[in-house]
This record gives sequence, structure tokens and C-alpha cells, in this order.
Amino acid sequence: MFVNLISIIFIFFVFTIYRYIRAGRSSLIFYNGELIEGQDYIRAESIRFKMIFIGFIMLVYHSIMFFGLYNAVFFLLNCTLISLISEIIGMKFGIPFGGIFKYNKKKNGPFLLGVPLFILITWFGLIYMSLVFSIYFFNYQNNIITEYNAFILLKLSFFPSTLMLCIDIVLDPIAVNEKRWAWSQPGSFYGIPILNFFGWFLNTAFILSIFIFVAIKFGKLSFENVNPIPAILFSMIPIIASRPCFERKLYIPGIFGVFYSVFLFNLLFW
Repeated sequence: MFVNLISIIFIFFVFTIYRYIRAGRSSLIFYNGELIEGQDYIRAESIRFKMIFIGFIMLVYHSIMFFGLYNAVFFLLNCTLISLISEIIGMKFGIPFGGIFKYNKKKNGPFLLGVPLFILITWFGLIYMSLVFSIYFFNYQNNIITEYNAFILLKLSFFPSTLMLCIDIVLDPIAVNEKRWAWSQPGSFYGIPILNFFGWFLNTAFILSIFIFVAIKFGKLSFENVNPIPAILFSMIPIIASRPCFERKLYIPGIFGVFYSVFLFNLLFW
């Protein structure tokens, strides 16, 4: 019940508060004006970070309740540490995200070793939601996984990594358009190198492969009593992000976001 309530609050923030503060009441449906980075933008950004934090707390709570404390803590630490290392390597050497890039320090909140904290939180949240989605898609809910094999790796590591690759097609163009980060040599897809999307796949696959292996070998990977809320939220994200894509004339990711959400909901419920 608590998780459901937090989810509703999170979705409410996503749909309303940020847009209302930044661009006014007219933006709640569709905003076609110029987005000015004044005081309203600063207040809206403060709300955005709170929004991300609410989602993070909700997913941490969900993982503890349904995966167990040991697995939840390991998943969080594993995801955060590997993502942090990947981001640092990417900024300095361009691997695995398609080239050297840099974060805008005025638009990304607090930093840890040059990486925005909200980026690390976002990695955790998206990867966790993609994993829960995969658990439901392959009907692993209420099961205990006792054997590490190629099929488990394919279903619970490579499949969610593919989901992550696809969701970044919608999310990254918005961030680059807002100048939250940029590559030193802009890529062909709205300034994003194509290899960046494969970097999302590799980072997610590495994190989940380690998590699944360790959880099975040294503990118990149990999906008993898991609920579908993170999977539903993951399915909603592309269509939520498609609206700002269309507002910024990012038509390809906008159209992809609509169809991707429809596709995910079909996978989840059919």
C-alpha cells in the first residue's frame, strides 16, 4: 500500500508540478513557447531533483521488501559503483558511451567525483525497473532462481539491457537539447553518438550479470511477492518523455517514445 501511494505521488509530480512551475498552467497539456532559464526554471529544477529522489526512495523500498535486504543492498551498491566508474571512464576516455562528454555543472545538481548524483540514482532506478519488467515478462514472479545459466543471463541481463538501450533513444535527446551534457564531438543522432546507446546496453548488462551471479552463488535470488509497479512505471517513461520531445521538435525520439510505451504495455499485459 505504501509503495502504491508513493508511486501515485511520483507520477503526479512527473505529470504536473515540474511543468507548471517552469512554464505555467498552459504547459500542462502541451507547451509550444520558449523555455526561459530564469527563476521559474531554478524552482522547477529543485522540484525535479525531489521528484527523482522520491522515485529512488520508492524503488529502494520496493527492492528491500520484495528482493530481500541483502540482495537490495548489493544491487544498489553494485549498480552505483559500476555506473560511477563507467561515467568517469566515459568522460575521460569516451568509452563506453561513444566519445568524451562533459556534464553541465549548473544543470545537474550535486556531483560525486565529477558525476551528478542524480545520474547515479537514475541508473539505479532505470536498471531496477527494467529488471522487474523482465521478471514479469518471463513469468519469474513468485519464483526462486537457484541456477546460473545462459538462459537466466539472456532473460534477466541481456533482455533488460536491450530495454535500457531503447529507452535512452527517448531520454538522451531531451537532456542534450537542454544542454545538461554534451559530447566533445557531437554525434549524428541529435548530437548523440550512436555508440552511446550500446554503452547503455553494456553498462546495464555488466551490472545485472554480476548481480544475478552473486545473488545466486552466495545467497538466494528470490522474486517471491514482487509486484509490477516498477515495470508499469518503466513502461510509462517513454510516452511521458515523448511530450517534451515533440515540444522541442525532437520528432524521431518523440514518435519512438509513444510506440515504445505501447509496445512495453503489450509485452507486460498480453
